Amino acid sequence: MNKIYEVQGDGRVLGFVEDISSLITVQKRHLKKDDIIFSYTEGIIESSNITSYYKNKQRFQDLVFANTQYNSERMAKFIYDDFIRTEDITGDVSILILKRRA
Repeated sequence: MNKIYEVQGDGRVLGFVEDISSLITVQKRHLKKDDIIFSYTEGIIESSNITSYYKNKQRFQDLVFANTQYNSERMAKFIYDDFIRTEDITGDVSILILKRRA
């Protein structure tokens, strides 16, 4: 079953504060074989209007699910290439994908 647990930040820039413990919340999840964690900065899905923003967010998730047979590096590249080909990306772009293999 494909299930997504969404965790959103509140726009804080980490790395500019000595103690981030009051700025983050820890969530524990038990990962099973082939479970995937994906994280990205908003720059890849940013859009000039809210409708496109939500479409891009869904598109990102759909691309992750469509490429689960590949390793995490290849998945990230497919997603980036798909967005860069069709979107005018002006913000920062970071994609982190972790896939449990065993």
